[in-house]
Amino acid sequence: MSATSEYSSLLGTDRLIDPILRSSTVSLSASSDGNTPYRVYTRRWFMLTVVCVLNISNAMIWMTFGPIADRAGEYFKISYNEVNWLSLIFMTASIPLGICASWLLDTMGLRASIVLGSWLNAIGCGVRVISTLSFVPQQARFPVLISGQFLAACSQPFVMFSPTKLAATWFQGDQRATANMIASVSNPVGILLANILSPLLAPNQHDVPFA
Repeated sequence: MSATSEYSSLLGTDRLIDPILRSSTVSLSASSDGNTPYRVYTRRWFMLTVVCVLNISNAMIWMTFGPIADRAGEYFKISYNEVNWLSLIFMTASIPLGICASWLLDTMGLRASIVLGSWLNAIGCGVRVISTLSFVPQQARFPVLISGQFLAACSQPFVMFSPTKLAATWFQGDQRATANMIASVSNPVGILLANILSPLLAPNQHDVPFA
């Protein structure tokens, strides 16, 4: 699929394409057969940034409680095994949903995957915040928390599988490996940030909501 058709699907209409082409076209690049030219856009870097931010935020949600397992256990009044499930649920959800994410990327395109992954990630994060609010009973906090983790876990395959599709759709041949590398490495960057920031933001159990 060319960058033009993918950009059209992202906007949801073909009528907006012409002015956007005139304002954002930066070069022509040959397609894989070497004969058919197609356009590349400066907005490809914005798309790459979106995918990177999504992967970083999702990875940070995934690994929030690992570095502060003792404080999280005390705050939510749960065992270490239950704290561990806050991370394991990501790997459990990614197995069946990975198949769904692959199908969605191939049949409905990059836009559907990014939009779905973004909403699941945002809603999951919001539910996690609700679990720390004072009106939530203590015995209900962990079920609410793990529900938020589950929603964020459901978004992981949709954002983690996007880099290769993004690189193939939006970038010219000599930039695809670089774009794929940048987007793919954003997930371990998020894991790194979570391991650094969580202990700093939550030095004791009362600070866990800020992690």
